Amino acid sequence: MKRGTVILNNELFVDILVWNRQTFLKDPDTTRRQVRLNPVSAWVTT
Repeated sequence: MKRGTVILNNELFVDILVWNRQTFLKDPDTTRRQVRLNPVSAWVTT
């Protein structure tokens, strides 16, 4: 990666939004949320 291009590799700065990237599941024992990534085929990119 060339110097100075880092910000352009961030999807938010080039107007790419990704929806449905992850799902939150609640652990019944600890009552904490766990993050699970959805498959890439389920992501919605706009």
